[in-house]
Amino acid sequence: MYAGKCDRLCRNRNYRYFGLQHSKECWCGNSYGKYGARQSSECRMRCSGNRGSYCGSSWRNSIYATTKPRASTRLPLSKCSQHSVDFNGKCSRAIDGDTNQNYRKKSCTHTRTATGAWWQARTSRRARITSVRIYNRQDCCANRLRNFVIKVDGQVCASYHSSSAFSVKTFRCNAVGRTVRIETRNRVPLTLCEVKVYGRYAEVSTARLPLSKCSQHSVDFNGKCSRAIDGDTNQNYRKKSCTHTRTATGAWWQARTSRRARITSVRIYNRQDCCANRLRNFVIKVDGQVCASYHSSSAFSVKTFRCNAVGRTVRIETRNRVPLTLCEVKVYGRYAEVSTARLPLSKCSQNSVDFNGKCSRAIDGDTNQNYRKKSCTHTRTATGAWWQARTSRRARITSVRIYNRQDCCANRLRNFVIKVDGQVCASYHSSSAFSVKTFRCNAVGRTVRIETRNRVPLTLCEVKVYGRYAEVSTEFLGCYPDDPEFPDFIVAKVSALMTVWKCNKICKAKKFSYFGVKNGQICGCGNEYGNSGDTVKANCNVACGGNPDEKCGGSTNNSVFEVK
Repeated sequence: MYAGKCDRLCRNRNYRYFGLQHSKECWCGNSYGKYGARQSSECRMRCSGNRGSYCGSSWRNSIYATTKPRASTRLPLSKCSQHSVDFNGKCSRAIDGDTNQNYRKKSCTHTRTATGAWWQARTSRRARITSVRIYNRQDCCANRLRNFVIKVDGQVCASYHSSSAFSVKTFRCNAVGRTVRIETRNRVPLTLCEVKVYGRYAEVSTARLPLSKCSQHSVDFNGKCSRAIDGDTNQNYRKKSCTHTRTATGAWWQARTSRRARITSVRIYNRQDCCANRLRNFVIKVDGQVCASYHSSSAFSVKTFRCNAVGRTVRIETRNRVPLTLCEVKVYGRYAEVSTARLPLSKCSQNSVDFNGKCSRAIDGDTNQNYRKKSCTHTRTATGAWWQARTSRRARITSVRIYNRQDCCANRLRNFVIKVDGQVCASYHSSSAFSVKTFRCNAVGRTVRIETRNRVPLTLCEVKVYGRYAEVSTEFLGCYPDDPEFPDFIVAKVSALMTVWKCNKICKAKKFSYFGVKNGQICGCGNEYGNSGDTVKANCNVACGGNPDEKCGGSTNNSVFEVK
C-alpha cells in the first residue's frame, strides 16, 4: 500500500479524504479528526508499497485529501480593467456570467475608438491557460472584432484577423500566467459580451533531490557530514546518525544536488536526545544566497523551511556560537529546465529579391550591417514583405535577435511582427529605429517569419534564433511510475517502432486526454495520471524504438504527455 494507490481507491468511490494505517491499510471517508489530532511522529510506519513514505501506525491514520484528475476547467476571472469606458460599457460586464450578446441588455463592455484598445482580467493565481472563449456583440457592430490578439502576461498566445465576424469563438492559447488581455490591432472600439478562460492552475511537481559531496566547518565527536544525507532520520546522536562540528560562530554544513535545481523546501531533522536548543538561530543558503532563516526561543524536532531559490549547493549556517548538529537534511524541488541555445536556420525564403539581396544572407553568420558588404537581404517594396527560415526540427523558440541595416534606411524596420508557424509571438512598432534587438518569443514550431506591416522593402542583415528543441509536439508533463495493479493508462499499442507522436495520434483518435509511453515501445491512453506519484525525469530515459532522439519512459515508468 502507498498514498497513490489509496488515493485512487477512495477517489473512485467519491470520498473526499483517505487515511493510511498500519503500513498496509487504506481507509476512505468524508470527514476526519473525530478523536483529535496526534503528533506526526506517531505516524512513522513505512508504507508496505513504498518504503520512502509513511503510512500511519497502529491505530493512527496519516490523513490526505483525495486528488482530482488534471483537466482543463473554467478559471474565474477578476480585477478587470480596460483601455477606456464609453456608453457605460464597464469591464466587469465581460466576466459577470451574462452571455447575452445584445448591448442594450447591459451585458457587454465598450471602450472608446482607438488603435490598440484593450481589456484584461486576472485569474486567482498562476495558471496554464489552454483556451479563451469570446462572446462577440450581435445586435450590431460584430465586424469590429476582426483583428486582435490575446495575450497572457504580455505574451501573445493567439490572434484573429479575418474579413468575417464571429458570434462565439474559442481560441487555443497554450500559455502560463495570470493576466489575460484582449487587444485590437485596428482603430475600433473594443466590445466584449463575455470572456471565459479555461485551463488549470499551475502545479509544479516537486520531488526529493538526492544530495552528495557534503562538507562542513569541522568535525567533532566523529560527527561527519555524510550522516545528514545517509537516509537515517534517527535523532539520537548515540545511534551515529547525526553530524557534529566544533563550537563556533558561523559553523556550517553543506551538500550539493546532482545538477542545478529550483529548491522549493528544505527539511531538517534536529537532535532530540539532548541539545536541541542549539539549533535555534541559523540561515539556509542556496549557492551563497539566503533563502530561509530561523531564530526562535524554542527548539524544533523536524521542520520544513520554504526556500524558493535556484542553484546546487545547499548550506546551513549558524548565527550564534554553538556546535552545528544535523541528524538529516532533505531537499525538495525540481531540476532547472534546460538552458536555451542558438538554433541553426536553413531553407530560407522571402517575399521577393531586389538588388541581389537573397534570403540566405540573413543566416550566413555574417553580422556586418553595411549592405554594400553583401551581408543583408533585400525585398521589393511591399506591404507585408516577409522573410522566413526553418529550424532543423520542432523547437521552443524563446527569442529572436535581428541585426538591422546601418549604412542607410534603418528606419524601414520599425513596424513588423515575428511569427512562429504562422502565429505572432512578438511585434515591433516604434518611431525610432534600432541596430540590434532581441525579441522575446515564447512559441513552439519550426518556421520563423519576419513580416512588415507597412509598405517598405524588408532588409535583414542577420537573424539569430534561440531556444531548445521540443521533445515532442505535445506537452511533456513528467515521469510517473506505473502500478501494474492500478495502471494510469490502458495499453493501446505495443510497437518496436513506437514514437511519442505516434502514441499521441493513437490516443487522440480514441479521444483520451493524456498518454504515456513506456519501455521504448508501449503506448497507453487515459484521462488521468499520477496515481502512483511522480519520479525524476532521469527515470524515463529509454529511447523510443521509432526515434532514438526521443525518450519513451522507463522499464516501469511512463513519460506522460497531454494529447494534442
